[in-house]
Amino acid sequence: MAEFSYKIEQLELESLAQPSKITKKDQELIGTFQVDNVFNIAQSRVGVGVYSVSNTLLEYVEDYKDYTFGANAQAQGDRGASIITIDPEKDIQELKYDTGDVRILYNFTNNVYSET
Repeated sequence: MAEFSYKIEQLELESLAQPSKITKKDQELIGTFQVDNVFNIAQSRVGVGVYSVSNTLLEYVEDYKDYTFGANAQAQGDRGASIITIDPEKDIQELKYDTGDVRILYNFTNNVYSET
């Protein structure tokens, strides 16, 4: 059985180099706001994109749930936790991309427009 060696590197988001879909005119309408850095299981979502080394999207998992809250998660009462743990190597293996080079991108979102 072949053995694989994984090299996990954190890349800057700019390395995916995708053109912005927001026009300059639209950017002028968008204000700034403080981002909540607490992960609330009821409201927050994680999506995972698997990309080739040439930045082609191979697969997107919209509702990724394979994260954990470690002992150092610093629970914020009912609001959630400020630290979650993910394992890119395990995710690549479970998504069956363990035989070549890929990039994996985690998207953390919180639906501030939800009715709940």
